[in-house]
Amino acid sequence: MHEALPIPKFHLYTGKGGTGKTTLSTAASIYYAQKGKKTLIASIDPAHSLSDCLGMPIKSEPTKIIKNLYGVEIDAKRALKRDRFLIKQMHSILKNLGIHDTDILETVPGIDEVMAYDMLVDFIENKNYEQIIFDTAPSGHALRFLSIPCHIDDWLKKSFRATRQIYGLLSVAKKRRIDGPSHKQEHEERDRMSKIYGMLINPEYSSISIVMLPEKLSIKETERDLITLLNFGFPVKEIIINQIFPLSNNDFLKSRCDIQKKNIDVIKKKFSHLKIIEVPYLKSEIIGIKELEKINVVQR
Repeated sequence: MHEALPIPKFHLYTGKGGTGKTTLSTAASIYYAQKGKKTLIASIDPAHSLSDCLGMPIKSEPTKIIKNLYGVEIDAKRALKRDRFLIKQMHSILKNLGIHDTDILETVPGIDEVMAYDMLVDFIENKNYEQIIFDTAPSGHALRFLSIPCHIDDWLKKSFRATRQIYGLLSVAKKRRIDGPSHKQEHEERDRMSKIYGMLINPEYSSISIVMLPEKLSIKETERDLITLLNFGFPVKEIIINQIFPLSNNDFLKSRCDIQKKNIDVIKKKFSHLKIIEVPYLKSEIIGIKELEKINVVQR
C-alpha cells in the first residue's frame, strides 16, 4: 500500500471562453510533473477539450499521461453511479418512490457542478497527488462550481431534513420502518465539506489563475470575475494574458500589436495588485506534450 502524500496544492484556471484555459492549465500540469511532483489535471468543463489538447483519450477516472502526470475528465453521468453516500441516498429515495430510472438525476440543473465538486473532495481526501490542476469551464459555469462550497452546508442541511421527512412518509405509506440518514451522518458529511472549503480558500493550499486575452471585452469580464471570486473568499493569485502577438513589420500584425499593447497597459494598471504573466501567441498549433512544453506559464 502506497503512503499517502501530503495535502495537495490546488491550482484553478478560469476565465472567459476561448482564452486558452485548457492549454495553459495542461502546460502547467506537465511542468509540475516533470519537476517530480505527482500531478492530476482535471477537466470540470462539460465540453471537455483536455483529450483534444493532449492528443490522447482521457477517461472519467484518472488516466496516466506521462510519468507523474494523470488526467481526468469529470463526467456527471459516471459520477452519479459512484458508490457515494449522498448518491446512494438519492437513488434510494427514487426507488422507494417507485422511480427506477435513476438516470433522471442527470437532468437536475447544476448536478454536473455538484458531482464535480464531490469528486474534487475525493481527490483531496485520498491524498494521491501533490498538485491538482483544474481546467474549468467558461466563467459563468466555473463561478457556479466555485460557489458550491459557500452554499453546500445550507444545501446539505435542507436535503438531509427533506430526506428524513420523505423516509418518514414512506414508512407510514408502507406500514414499516424505513431508515433514512442519521443526524450523525449529516454532521459528518457537513463537517467534511466544510473542511474542504476551508482548504480551497486557504492561499497556503489553493490559488486561482484568471486567463484572459489582451482585449477590452476580456478585461471587462475579468473585472467581474475577480470581484465574484474575492467575494467568495477564493485566493486569486495571478492574471495570465494569453495569445500576445509578436512584434512585426506587417501592417495588419503591427496594428493588432498596438491594440494589444494598449490593452496590456490597462490590464497592468487595473490588476496591479496581482502577478501578471504574459504568454505569446506561438507559431504552431498547441496539441500534444511536445508542443505544450513550449509554453512557459509557471513563473520559476
